[in-house]
Amino acid sequence: ETEASAFESFDDEEEKFEKADSFSFTENELKEIVTNSVQNALEKSIAASLVELAVSELKTQVIRMDQSRAL
Repeated sequence: ETEASAFESFDDEEEKFEKADSFSFTENELKEIVTNSVQNALEKSIAASLVELAVSELKTQVIRMDQSRAL
């Protein structure tokens, strides 16, 4: 029942979109939109990787500190 209502909602949204004013983009505008989107995604991915690397390095440092205290 939930899936059916989700599809009905999607159909309603699709009808609204079809009735709305249409938008047109030039090839260069589309290329710029896609390029910016990909660049943003890459920047976020790189940032996430750097955070993971930093967390991993911190964990390693804590383990080393714990081991040196145990001696």
